[in-house]
Amino acid sequence: MPLSRRTFLEHMGWGLAALGLSESLLNVWSQRYQKVLAAPAPRKWALLIGINEYEHPVQWPALQGCLTDLELQKMLLIHRFGFQPQHILTLTNQAATRTAIEAAFVSHLIEQVSPEDVVVIHFSGYGGHISARTTAESSVLLHRAQDLLLPADAFLQPNGSDDRINGLLEDTLFLLLRSLPTDRVTTILDVGFDPSVGALGGGVQVRSQPLPAGLLLNEAELAFQAELLQQNALSAEQVSVQQRAGQLPGILLRATHAIEAHWHHTPAGLLTYWLTQRLWNTTPPTPTMVTFNRIATAVEQQVGSAHQPELQGQKSYETPLLGYGQPLSRSADGVILTHDAPNPMVQCWLGGLSPHLLQHALTLGFDSLVASGPVTSIAAMPSISTPPPPPSDTALPSTAASPPAEQEPIPKLAATRPTAWQRISDTATPPGNLPLSSSSPPETEGSTCPDDFPLETTTPFIVFKKPLELRVTGKLTQPAVEIPSPFLQEALRELPRSLTLQVALGTPLDRMERVDATSAFSSALDLATVPAEQAYADVLLSRVSTPTGSEADPESSGRYGLFHHGGELYANTLGEPKEAIKTAVRRLSPQIEVLLAAKALSLTVNDVTARVGVSVTLDQIKAEETQPLIHQFTTRVPWPCPAAHPTPKAETLGKIVTLAQGTHIQYRIQNYSPFPLYLLVLGIDPSPDQLWCYAPLLQPEASEPTFPKYAVIPPQETLTLPKATTERLVHGPPGLATTYFLLARHPWQQTLSTLTTHARQSSRSAAAFTLQDPWLVAQSVLADLHEASVAGSRAPNLVSDQGWLLDVQQWATLAFVHRVI
Repeated sequence: MPLSRRTFLEHMGWGLAALGLSESLLNVWSQRYQKVLAAPAPRKWALLIGINEYEHPVQWPALQGCLTDLELQKMLLIHRFGFQPQHILTLTNQAATRTAIEAAFVSHLIEQVSPEDVVVIHFSGYGGHISARTTAESSVLLHRAQDLLLPADAFLQPNGSDDRINGLLEDTLFLLLRSLPTDRVTTILDVGFDPSVGALGGGVQVRSQPLPAGLLLNEAELAFQAELLQQNALSAEQVSVQQRAGQLPGILLRATHAIEAHWHHTPAGLLTYWLTQRLWNTTPPTPTMVTFNRIATAVEQQVGSAHQPELQGQKSYETPLLGYGQPLSRSADGVILTHDAPNPMVQCWLGGLSPHLLQHALTLGFDSLVASGPVTSIAAMPSISTPPPPPSDTALPSTAASPPAEQEPIPKLAATRPTAWQRISDTATPPGNLPLSSSSPPETEGSTCPDDFPLETTTPFIVFKKPLELRVTGKLTQPAVEIPSPFLQEALRELPRSLTLQVALGTPLDRMERVDATSAFSSALDLATVPAEQAYADVLLSRVSTPTGSEADPESSGRYGLFHHGGELYANTLGEPKEAIKTAVRRLSPQIEVLLAAKALSLTVNDVTARVGVSVTLDQIKAEETQPLIHQFTTRVPWPCPAAHPTPKAETLGKIVTLAQGTHIQYRIQNYSPFPLYLLVLGIDPSPDQLWCYAPLLQPEASEPTFPKYAVIPPQETLTLPKATTERLVHGPPGLATTYFLLARHPWQQTLSTLTTHARQSSRSAAAFTLQDPWLVAQSVLADLHEASVAGSRAPNLVSDQGWLLDVQQWATLAFVHRVI
């Protein structure tokens, strides 16, 4: 039976008095303890709504990723940010009616939340847009056209001659948010409102539905909104003005034209997946706008610029980590859900990994993170399926469980008993304050703390084999009685040698076009066609179709090209009118090969997981002045990170950095590792017709490949590329350009050999070469990383002839994306 405060204090007083402590000291301790108990601890609340199946599946096809969205959020909230399961209310499918959603807002949030509490609200499902009109029976006016969320019972039976929609209006949502006692609220809407922006296929689906003209709103919804207006002392016009002015409580993140991707085993909303994945990896000092930039970039790379998410709200510029609160650990890639020692099998959640890595990796190896907060035992971790009972206001916290997650984590000393998982030393130094080498410079004030330390070769891994999913069972490479932390960080990845580019045939293509295109692709070993409506694809081959009333160029109609999933055309891929599709396939082969090479390079990106100390900054040069635009650096290293850089202004604008053609730019690459790093710079312009390499890395006239001195960055030194401020210009047609910075602990022997025989002078500048066989170059990059990783392998039994084994201690790949205009 739990003790009350009074009972506890009485027992504490008798016990301490028996130890000879004075009554005055007892009073001081008692007063302090009562103050702690009386102070309201901020709690964290969540309302998660996801609808795959609607009541009228004939009109509205079932979605596939909305329930995955909720699981992504729930795992993040509980295991990364310390939300208690009993404070998370989930409404799914038929349970997510309009009445149930509005009632949950009131009973779960408005009536229970305190001013200091944190609230997260999420909706995944269909959305729509309704015109302004007055209902026939009521004087309540829908004064303007509005977006609305479509609950499971959005369609009502026709009432006489009136068709009604039972949606949740955006004004109603705004009023519900205004009614919350706290402004520490984050709202995520992974829902679309404009059905005119569609997708061509390739394993994606748009989350918006066209609503017929003349629909009436349900009277109950309008009456509920009128009640909220009265409670908030607002008029409908005032609500409209405040919304347009961005006066939303907290933070609102919405997916302009929401698209869900049907990745292998993992259908999910693009916004939700990239948001949660980024929040698993992001460290607390990261501003919200920088986090949002990374999310927007990931979304645009997949579906094009028309589908960029939006960030709104009064706290969008000031709150770190999108208002979720303080995380329980440093950045992680996953978490252990269940483990019964000494059984080597471990069930884990890998929400911190990109969906592309989960889809393509053959093997993944992880080690257990030394947490910065309390080291939570597996048995004490909150369970998803069996949530603990609600805590009593008068009950004392159990000493067997971890501290309440809403409170600031209390550092816990590492175990003094050596275990197989202890990596740095057997001392009792707090994990957050591990000593640095005497030769290491003191950490600069404001710099990011080291996120983790290198693994010893004796460290056991948790290994996962293909097929890989978000929730997956792995195996310990060594028996372990105790795992000091449930949080996981990537150690190894194995990528397939037989990597293919998945090309979907767009929905506008007819049967004969599909047959001819499939036949043309069949001779390419590194390509595979997939059904446009089913499997997820990397790129789409389709033709331009001009909808009735569209402003699209009529001369483009019927011409073949390569498209993003959202229907946006890749630059310079459009063919001539009346071109045969087999001819189009042959014409587009160079671009397709570049996209395959880009896919391979993107799978090496590990800016979050690398154990190599690297910092890269993109600068714009204006009249001999340097303006930083993008700054990235690795954090999971044992050495002090670079002195704190002010966040570049361009990264605080909530959109991808944009550069005009002809802009002068430079890159600063800093090595803050204690060993030299070998640099490789590869890039792809918006028109995917060539892969280019930065030329100072090449010496084509040499009899044997040699690595120039200036391509090696010594420890604690910075290299600026190019040396001359007028040498590097922004090139290419409008669109997204990507530059990959690959830094390794060993020379790029095979890659350099390939470059010297396949490089041709580029017209972009004297410092750039175009590469004739981009896929061979990408394979050489993987081969070099594989050889370096195998030479120092910490898991030799994982090496196979089916894949490239990459060790995060051996390299770092940072990808810089900017838009060219």
